Amino acid sequence: MHDIVTRHVRLMCGGTVLSDAWNWYVPSRLTGEMNRLLTETDTPFGRAVHETHFHRKLLESIVPEPSSKIVLENRALLLRASDHAPIALVVENYTPAALKSHINSD
Repeated sequence: MHDIVTRHVRLMCGGTVLSDAWNWYVPSRLTGEMNRLLTETDTPFGRAVHETHFHRKLLESIVPEPSSKIVLENRALLLRASDHAPIALVVENYTPAALKSHINSD
């Protein structure tokens, strides 16, 4: 049995939340440095574990009810390239703000 750690992050633009993500990952399938980055910094998960050359397997993509304040939810497994071992389950919830343009038109 492997220990599983939960990590919660929000992708923001200024004070606006664009997405809210939960990662459940297996620390024993990552290097010590990857685990340090994930526990001691706000480094994005994908950047912290990029040396695993993981690939993403989409499990589900749904459009929740409008009352949920989420416009899209993605669930995916991240699989290590060397042996296809799952290293994380990811649930990403995108807000309506993620659909808006944040590019300054000046």
